[in-house]
Amino acid sequence: MTKVVMFSDQFLPTFPYLDVPLYNEVVSRGIQVVYVLQNGDYRLVDPSLSVVYNTLNLATIKKTKDILAYVDKNDLLVTRFDYKGTASQVAMDAKNSKRNILMLDPAAIDICTRECPAQQITAKSADMKSRILKKFVNYRNIFVTGTIHFDAAATTQVDKIEFMKSYGFNTNKKLALLTPANPAEANHQKGVDDEYEQIAKIVKEQCPNYELMIKAHPMDYTAKMPSRPGVIHKHEYYKGLYSWEKFAPNAVVVKAEEGYKAFKACDIVLNVRSSIAMETPLFEKPILHINRSKYTTNWPYSKDVMIDIKMDKLAYVLNNNNYSVGANECKKYVERYCFSGDGKSYVRIADVIIKLL
Repeated sequence: MTKVVMFSDQFLPTFPYLDVPLYNEVVSRGIQVVYVLQNGDYRLVDPSLSVVYNTLNLATIKKTKDILAYVDKNDLLVTRFDYKGTASQVAMDAKNSKRNILMLDPAAIDICTRECPAQQITAKSADMKSRILKKFVNYRNIFVTGTIHFDAAATTQVDKIEFMKSYGFNTNKKLALLTPANPAEANHQKGVDDEYEQIAKIVKEQCPNYELMIKAHPMDYTAKMPSRPGVIHKHEYYKGLYSWEKFAPNAVVVKAEEGYKAFKACDIVLNVRSSIAMETPLFEKPILHINRSKYTTNWPYSKDVMIDIKMDKLAYVLNNNNYSVGANECKKYVERYCFSGDGKSYVRIADVIIKLL
């Protein structure tokens, strides 16, 4: 019987059940799905996660090459887009054995800048597909579906007052959300921490009508998680600490799984080089890019939904509420770069999976 084999090598604290809706959607269409994790994966030993993952049709493997035992010649292997990690090796092994593979577009812009082993991938939007084709020619199929990373933006609801109370904030103040970049590589953070420290200090000391919250990158939240399959530790710059423990040790940090609630509740997003810029328009929130010209970024910039400022203008902009964003402008940005904010990317990917079987 033809089946789908879903392999998940990475646990994201910010999206703890990321591909489970896709799994359920494919199963609901009468297709057999085997969900594969490595032995001892964090999702199988953490009590709150295992309650969900143990309900799936699970298979576990000792080594990545063992996954080929579950992928027959007529099956489809579905895994995340990767170009050098565990999922990449799985895709390479499957490709060499002439198995059918589909890799899924990640949240960030990586798919336009790095090529992965699979010849079939999904893309966030038609614009992203065209960017891929300008750089890479070896893909056999690129399916425009959106990304499952953004699906929760459409369904996340929050009571701003209750949310702020839960973190001890003054509900009469505005909420500024600082979004640090990926700390996974040392070179990412050279000089950037100084910027984050300045931002935190400016908001605290010069902007009395604002509360500051940090929404960290998914790779930041894994710093102190146990070393198990599924958990990626790349914190050489911080020596195993959370990034905010260095640049803002007393700041309030949103719980990993409540990141999208923070976007819903905040009044303004403060960003330095993080690809979270792509997601912010999903929430129709204004985003300030601070000292953007100093850093290499690979996310699409749009002056219609994003505001460039120098660090020395931050207090002025916040204190005068000198920012705004239009719903129509955000909608256009989302349609161009994220396909849609409808929360149904998992349905479109399921359509592709059925097509490829």
